[in-house]
Amino acid sequence: MGTGTEKEIDVWPELQDLTGDVISRAAFGSSLTEGRRIFRIQSEQVQLATHMSNLHIPDP
Repeated sequence: MGTGTEKEIDVWPELQDLTGDVISRAAFGSSLTEGRRIFRIQSEQVQLATHMSNLHIPDP
């Protein structure tokens, strides 16, 4: 205590990578790199679906 040797390390990025890798392997049977691509595509799908919900198609 009080030696001045304490250091703070940001492990959040590594935890995100680990979590992403576990989810990717469990859900898709693929690596983190492939999982990131899948997550990005899914995110784009959500954005597109959200935009479509605001689209008004008039009745004939």
